[in-house]
Amino acid sequence: NTKVKGGTPGDEDTYEEEFEIMWALAAAVNSAFSFMWDLVMDWGLMQPEPVHTGNFGLRPVLLFRGIWGFYHVSIVFNLVGRTLWSLRWSSQASLFMGGFFLSSFQQSAEVARRCLWNILRVEWQCIQKGVHRIDKHFPV
Repeated sequence: NTKVKGGTPGDEDTYEEEFEIMWALAAAVNSAFSFMWDLVMDWGLMQPEPVHTGNFGLRPVLLFRGIWGFYHVSIVFNLVGRTLWSLRWSSQASLFMGGFFLSSFQQSAEVARRCLWNILRVEWQCIQKGVHRIDKHFPV
């Protein structure tokens, strides 16, 4: 508990609650910003594309288009991984889920998220540098 000199009884609970709220807000902003940075800057997604193309929210050139739902699942997995990273530092989440389970699950998810991030980052770099052929589908 946080004790404040000259404070009245119960003040430390108020400060702890305020800290948790501020921490949760900062974690949410961090996760949202990092998530959007991954999508737009690192992966080149979220580019304007007509709805009728079936690539809404993605980009015109997709090298893994043969794998149904690959990009959408990657987006969701990235968001979950970013959120889990923030939860790892929460004392409330550790109490609720158990510290060992939370850290083990979070670290495993983070390794998988980073592997997926690298695949999509390299794909985006290949597209930007023109090291691909738009007319050829890359089998996986």
